[in-house]
Amino acid sequence: METGDNSAAILERAAEMVADEARSNTPAQLTATTDNDKQLALTQQQPWVQQQPRLGQVMFGRRSISGSSAADKALDRLFDKFKEDDKDFIGVNGTEKLCTSIKVDPSDVHMLAFAWRLGATKMCHFTRQQWAELKNYNVKSVDDIKRTLPLIMRDAISNFESYYKFAFSFGLDLEKGERTLPVDIAVALWKLVFCNPEKQSIHLENWLNFLSEHKIKGISKDTWDLYLVFTQTIDSECNNYDPMEAWPSLLDEFVEDLRGKQNQ
Repeated sequence: METGDNSAAILERAAEMVADEARSNTPAQLTATTDNDKQLALTQQQPWVQQQPRLGQVMFGRRSISGSSAADKALDRLFDKFKEDDKDFIGVNGTEKLCTSIKVDPSDVHMLAFAWRLGATKMCHFTRQQWAELKNYNVKSVDDIKRTLPLIMRDAISNFESYYKFAFSFGLDLEKGERTLPVDIAVALWKLVFCNPEKQSIHLENWLNFLSEHKIKGISKDTWDLYLVFTQTIDSECNNYDPMEAWPSLLDEFVEDLRGKQNQ
């Protein structure tokens, strides 16, 4: 799958999530805007040229975000600049506006890390409470967000397991009750989380080829989580892979397929 297709998959998924939420909240009023929201997201299909991830964690080093200090008010005003009209959240439109302001593609790995640090529960959707996490980085302006992205990315690398597991739930469309991640979204997210030189997966190319060749439709949470263990512990030839251990069946099939090709 080409990187442009991956970018399209993530952005289209984000648009679908926002459209689902709009229909569930005020269907008669908002359904008419759904196609416009989706089209907006789909127009942001630029190549994934940013390849230095910066990661962050939701559950560490939090300071109190209560109070009405000048810093709090500045952060609130920054949120208001990007939030949706008549809504108290930043959606697809606001995220696109934010990315334009900070000169980062919406499908760039920095935005995945940004979402992780804020504790976002869906793509292109940030609440005011989530936005308040930026107080931990002393953010008061757009320039401060630009400055903060490398710090957030570094946090994410340092807390990689949390960041990696976040990506799975982030990719799900919970409005549709999804429990497995569509393979195109999983592939896009795998390429993002493993693009940093410090956290690359020696199996990723063969793994993604296997998923494509065997027309795998979805990835379970168990497979997603254990792929990280697999890539951290199993050598490039899979010589130390034991199928009798509690690996997901999809990984068993992958190793069997890989060994078959090596013996040809």
